[in-house]
Amino acid sequence: MSLPAANYYEIVEATRAKLGSEFDLPDIITTGYGHIGDGNLHLNVSLKGYEDKELQAKVSEATDDFVMNYVREYKGSVSAEHGVGLQKPKYLHYSKSAGAIKLMHSIKNSFDPNGIMNPYKVLP
Repeated sequence: MSLPAANYYEIVEATRAKLGSEFDLPDIITTGYGHIGDGNLHLNVSLKGYEDKELQAKVSEATDDFVMNYVREYKGSVSAEHGVGLQKPKYLHYSKSAGAIKLMHSIKNSFDPNGIMNPYKVLP
C-alpha cells in the first residue's frame, strides 16, 4: 500500500491496537517498512499460533478489511510497487476511480490481449 507520510507509521500502531483488542493476543508483533520517499509501506503482522489455518484466516480477514479502509480514509493507494495481486482486487476501487480502473484494463489488454500474463492477478 501507499500512504501520505503523516500516516506512514500510524497504520502500524493502529493495526497492532485493532488486532490486539479484537483477538486478545498481547504478543502481536506489527511492523512497517518500505520506501518513505514515495509512501510505499509493507505491513507485517506476526503472532504466536499463526500456523493455525483458522486463526490465520480470521486475522487476515480482519487485517485486510481494517487496513484497506484505513488506506481509503487517508487517500492512499491499496496497491503500490508490487501491484494488485490476488488479495487486493476487491479493494482496488477504494483508491482508484471507475475511470482509472477502466483505463488499467485497457492498458493491460493492449499488452496482453490473450490474458496470459498473470491471469486473474492484476485486475478484478
